[in-house]
Amino acid sequence: MLERIAMAATGLHFRMFGNAEAERTALELTYEDSCSVSRSVAAEDADGIVRTTWTNIYDNIACAFSAGSDRSSQTTVEHRIEYEATLYVAPTVSIQAGDRVTVQRFGQVKLSSSYEVVGVPKRYATHNEVRLKAEKLA
Repeated sequence: MLERIAMAATGLHFRMFGNAEAERTALELTYEDSCSVSRSVAAEDADGIVRTTWTNIYDNIACAFSAGSDRSSQTTVEHRIEYEATLYVAPTVSIQAGDRVTVQRFGQVKLSSSYEVVGVPKRYATHNEVRLKAEKLA
């Protein structure tokens, strides 16, 4: 009975494990956030000088954001924000170490935050797992 309800609600079948495409579809149904990804690209300008600029690679892609550790600290001089999180995206999305990611939670602009990708993203048949870090002074 539960199996029929789940199939009707999602269009999926419970016997999907072992089928990477079905597993991917099931995971992506849980993505309730969106993100944009930009990458540092070197380009030569008209003067022959090579300059680095940030170029948008992906815009408004579906993702899942998972909060991580918060090692923020405050002294009498400064308030340092240091925060880690994990981002889950489709396996077709190519995110690299050093990319900048802006995550918009639940479709609300006021809940958006910017992060830097640290380390090499873990790639699976069903998703990519991307470690993010935010570090700034408040």
